[in-house]
Amino acid sequence: STPLYSSAASDVYKRQTSMHMLNWMECVRSRKKTNGSIEAGYNHSIANIMTTAALRTGLKSTFDEVNQEVLVGGKVFKY
Repeated sequence: STPLYSSAASDVYKRQTSMHMLNWMECVRSRKKTNGSIEAGYNHSIANIMTTAALRTGLKSTFDEVNQEVLVGGKVFKY
């Protein structure tokens, strides 16, 4: 079977994850700001959840900004 990541891609992913975690831990210790903002992380998470919702249901997903919920077929998406 074909691996999900090539060896080179897997190494890059592992290195980026390690750098991200190192930045996070350094900021926890020093109370400095992280490289990425909370807002950027939140918006990235919304996009990932919307993608997951669309793939699992086969329907278009939307984001209700007022209620901060991902919707599929007019209903709140739940895993």
